[in-house]
Amino acid sequence: SSACELLVHAATRDREIERACELLALAGKIAMAESDPPRALLAAVAAYDLMPKATRVRQEVIASAHRLLATPKILARATQELEALLDDATGLGAHSLVMLGEIAAALGDEGRSLELFRKALVLDAYQPQAHARLAEAFAARGMFELAANHKEKQALGSRDDGEQFSLLVEAGDLWAQRAHDLEPATHAYEEALRIRPGDHRVLYT
Repeated sequence: SSACELLVHAATRDREIERACELLALAGKIAMAESDPPRALLAAVAAYDLMPKATRVRQEVIASAHRLLATPKILARATQELEALLDDATGLGAHSLVMLGEIAAALGDEGRSLELFRKALVLDAYQPQAHARLAEAFAARGMFELAANHKEKQALGSRDDGEQFSLLVEAGDLWAQRAHDLEPATHAYEEALRIRPGDHRVLYT
């Protein structure tokens, strides 16, 4: 809102940087309440420009940019800040690293994207989206053993029986049909059958 912007300008002028960032965070929340993600991104970027090392500010830039993955032209407004975060992701948690990795992929930087997914797994070995994105990337490259491994690890981290079953079957299919390795395929299918004993699709694969 215009009132919030005036308060931000006043706080910045008076060198009350933390206060200015708090107001910008409020402006971002107002923008989201008004269904205006681009304005929320601009508020997050403005806060980052004031306090680029503050973890909460960095997280908000990433979260705001992540909401705009489908609109790269708008995402481009934060290119400089996102590039800086891609160069230095220090202090970010696993979830933020995964979102940053997906942003890197949207910006066409697959190498850094995969690196960030791996970093997320160092912090959280069962981070589901990191495993999902790595499985997808390795399958696309024809590295089916690695893709199947990540599917299995994603399944281990799932608390939903239906999702876990589907992931184990997908892993088994990758092992059997793409990697042509029946031993790990059998193991994945057996684990799936522990969840759904007698499943026709798995029993007759």
